[in-house]
Order: sequence, then structure tokens, then C-alpha cells
Amino acid sequence: MCIRLLISAALLLVLIGFAAPAAAQDIPEPQRVEVTASDGLTLVGDFFAASDAASDTGAPAALLLHQLGASKSSWGSLIPALYDAGYTLLAVDLRGHGETGGGLNWPLAEQDTQTWLEWLRAQPGVDPERVSIIGSSIGSNLALRGMADDARVVTAVAISPGLDYFGVTTQDAIQAIGQRPVFLVTAQRDMQSAAGVKTLATVVQGDALVRIYPGNAHGISLFSQGDFIPMIVSWLDTHSR
Repeated sequence: MCIRLLISAALLLVLIGFAAPAAAQDIPEPQRVEVTASDGLTLVGDFFAASDAASDTGAPAALLLHQLGASKSSWGSLIPALYDAGYTLLAVDLRGHGETGGGLNWPLAEQDTQTWLEWLRAQPGVDPERVSIIGSSIGSNLALRGMADDARVVTAVAISPGLDYFGVTTQDAIQAIGQRPVFLVTAQRDMQSAAGVKTLATVVQGDALVRIYPGNAHGISLFSQGDFIPMIVSWLDTHSR
């Protein structure tokens, strides 16, 4: 087990060589995707196919799960960096949000994650063995549970996870993930998430990067930290290439 703990502020300074991203490509308009959930609800997502996906092996891919009250469009800061790095991306509206609509139902939302993973793996140009999940807040809890429920998921990036958001738990998910790598991110004064991340770091079994930023930013607000998005790209490259 290898756990790397990065705490920003005067408490600790750890330097890691993350390469600066190249100039971003023009991001194409996404393909609107509809799939049918287990209860018949129509789930809606935006699909960005990698421009240089190798026809013989396929490109690595990531499923993006947003936070409460947001939508698939909330990933605008991250999608260009990942697309430029050669990833196929699927940003979805969770049930009860955006174009998906319906009511909030977190057990069904966990099943929806598996539905989306199946759809993503089936797309031409996607390497089905190199699929990761990135989530924010409740989406990060769903990302960890989605990885636990699917042994083929390579890694998860959990941005501001908690131990229990709306009954979506993560400590049991981390235990089920086993030796596979996870990236856990929080802020020092985001109390519920920070406490959760510290607990999760004690039960993780495989390679883990734990990033604790100063302040109280939650979820995608952490993208304002200049090193964070390059760090996500580097983490996925390390485990998906």
C-alpha cells in the first residue's frame, strides 16, 4: 500500500513533478446521449469522443458524476484538460438533475452509474479496460461506490467525498475496492468531507493520493487551485496508460 498525503499550507510542503498541460485543443460539441435506467427513466449525458483514439486499442475514458444541484455542464474546467490529454469523456446528469429529471433516488443513482459504465465501454474507440470515474461531492461517493461495484474500473477521483451523503456510503466502498488506486481530495475546513477523507485514508488498501487543500472549498470549487486539474490528468495517466 502506498499513500501519498499532500497538505497545502505552512503545515507541509510536498513537491511532486506534475507536467503543465499543453495548449488545449478546440473541444467539439458533445454528442447528446440517452440511455434507459433500470426503472425506465431516461438518463441523459454528454459524450466527448477522443480525437486521436487508436483504432486497435482504443482510448482511455472517464465517467464524470457531478455534485448535488449541479449538472453535466459543471465540468467545463476539467473537460478541456482531459480531452487534450486524449481521454474520451462522458459527463452525465444524475437523476433529479438537468435533462435527466425524475426524482432524487440515490440507490437508483448507484445503479445508474453501472448503466453508464456499460454504455461507455461499448462505444467504438474506447478501451473498456481503461475506464475511470471522477465525481464531485455526492458524485464522488457514487464514483467510489461505482468503482467498488465494478471490478474493471481502473481508478476513481473523489472530490470532496464524505463517509455518508444521503445514505451513499464510502468506507465500505473503499474496502471493496481493495488494491485498486484512488485519489481523494478535500479542503481542511470542509469539515464533513475532511473528516471523511482522513478516515478513508486509514482503510485504503492500494495506491492512494490524498490531497488536502487549505480553506473550505467544496467539490468543483477546488478547481480554482492551480495544481489540481493537472494533478487529475497526471493521476489518470499514471493508472490508465
